[in-house]
Amino acid sequence: MNSTPPLAAELIAVAAALAAEDPWRALTLLSDLSANPLHRRCGAYWRWLSLAHGAAGQVLEAEIPLRRASALGDLEAEVEYGRWLSRCGQVRPAAGRLAAVIGRLPSGELKRRAQVFWSEALFLSGEVERALILCRSLSPVLADPATKKSSRRRPSPARAAAAGALAQMHLQLGELEQASARFEQALTALPASPCSARIACLSGWAVTQSRLGQAEEAQRSLEEGRRLSLTLPSGAERWARASLLQAELEVRLLGGERSALQADLRGLGTLADQLQDYELRLWTVAQQSELLSVQGRADQALLCLYDLGTRQGLPPRLKLVRGLLMRRQRYEVQALDDLQAACRETGPQDQRLLWRGQLFAADLQLSLGQAEAARETLRRVLVHLGQTQDFRGYAADLEELGELVEYALIEPQLAPLMQALLARLQTGPALRPKPMRLEVRALGHVSVGVTIDAQGGQAPAPLSAGAALLLIYIYLHPHQSRNDMQAVLFPEFDRSQTTTFFRTTVRELRAVLGQSVVQLDDTLRHPRYQLGGGIELSLDLDAVRQSLNAADLETALQQYQGCFFEGLTPESEWADQVRQEVRLAFNLVFQLRLSRAQTTAELRGLEHNLAQALAADAQIAEASPALAQALESARQRLS
Repeated sequence: MNSTPPLAAELIAVAAALAAEDPWRALTLLSDLSANPLHRRCGAYWRWLSLAHGAAGQVLEAEIPLRRASALGDLEAEVEYGRWLSRCGQVRPAAGRLAAVIGRLPSGELKRRAQVFWSEALFLSGEVERALILCRSLSPVLADPATKKSSRRRPSPARAAAAGALAQMHLQLGELEQASARFEQALTALPASPCSARIACLSGWAVTQSRLGQAEEAQRSLEEGRRLSLTLPSGAERWARASLLQAELEVRLLGGERSALQADLRGLGTLADQLQDYELRLWTVAQQSELLSVQGRADQALLCLYDLGTRQGLPPRLKLVRGLLMRRQRYEVQALDDLQAACRETGPQDQRLLWRGQLFAADLQLSLGQAEAARETLRRVLVHLGQTQDFRGYAADLEELGELVEYALIEPQLAPLMQALLARLQTGPALRPKPMRLEVRALGHVSVGVTIDAQGGQAPAPLSAGAALLLIYIYLHPHQSRNDMQAVLFPEFDRSQTTTFFRTTVRELRAVLGQSVVQLDDTLRHPRYQLGGGIELSLDLDAVRQSLNAADLETALQQYQGCFFEGLTPESEWADQVRQEVRLAFNLVFQLRLSRAQTTAELRGLEHNLAQALAADAQIAEASPALAQALESARQRLS
């Protein structure tokens, strides 16, 4: 006699609730059934309990019910357990378990679903060709990406899932046009409901479109995903929110945006921990750590990295980020070791990590005097970047590696390859960054704020004094070369100091405010700097100068909280010139107003203003000795 009872009507109601993407209702129904020992001996009960927890984003609570259902001989639970292992990062055990259970399954929808999960686990474990062949065999209707016609009017859910999985594989391999066609066809194959699968597909398509330079199309895909997410019942939104937020962050990062990303990355990290999604956690930690690294917060970047470390050490993606951190800290030997190890350990499924690691390794080899190795490594990278569809994601790295780019442009074997790549980056459809309004204060306390809403709300941008100084100088004096700026800002710097200062500050500006904040308007061999398009900058120095030109002391003093870049280290000759200019302007306007004072009340007001100015900057009085004479003359005249 079979000890497993048939699926009862109550469990059918649970299945219906999950099909409607309402996990809380499913969990409520299962809670009501838990007292019935008949149900608790049924593998289907435990399987539905696990699926309900998983759909609600309670992934840790899903494992034990899956194990119980599998022990009771529920084949569908064994399939889902393989998927659970894969999501938690145990891809090899998952692939082995799924391969074993597939051999025991009859032909049908469950077997096809198990094969989709198996192909995903194979891909993540590095068996790329095998995974692609399997996934293509499950979606023969989509075998030709050029056609949008389907021989099946209503593809099964497993076939639609295979189409989406195949699209994700092409995206990770950098085969963007194939990925875009597959995503589009998968969306055609997917039913309107449930919509979680559509949201995941739209998220992947948005990332693909952004990498292809199709910024407007990417935003439309994200908007459609957000619209669908609002229709999900309460409790079913965690997975959809995670895929959408990751896609939005990828699009923003590719567009050069860096400000205000840490909060969103922390939120996504919390969500990834709740979902126990290993790949999502890995991506989030890598992005958080690298952003902290380029902002100069090395200690925090390392702590972030080791949050996801294992007894076997860091996975390749995080090892690469550690290498980049070490490079930025000038530990070049250790950095090269990390980058080369990351490239060796990276499977063929992660092409961007592999080529990015080699690009930075070439820069380190050049710095360490390994010229021949650097030349060969860089040649391989440039050949790849000249052929791949996924080349736009390397633009920020090439800007950071300015010296390597300059080396390639004067190296006969590399110059044609580098010139072709730079031309490709300049002529390809650009991702237009969002307009940005900056509020910059340099009088007294130095600060930079980014306007974040229509009401003028401000988010602080943590910039060093040197980065803020360069930002202001480029704003006031655009289209100047590095040598021109060095001669004005720090004429005593030697070549090494100049290179270090500009490399560090430009990288910091781009890391905090976005890659487009500083742009080159000439060739990279003779760079001339300017602020990027769409940047609006409001500077307190401008307001003070305008008020002083109009002899409006009262308005000028409202903005003047102290001298220009007080206590700057190292001192800048240009900054000191600006300080003296503003002090002299205040001094002369005070002299003018004192000479025109007609009443004792007006004189008392000017004396109050002078006291306020000297409290902010005592050296205003020293700019010209004539100020004391003008004050004494006005007092005698009006006494």
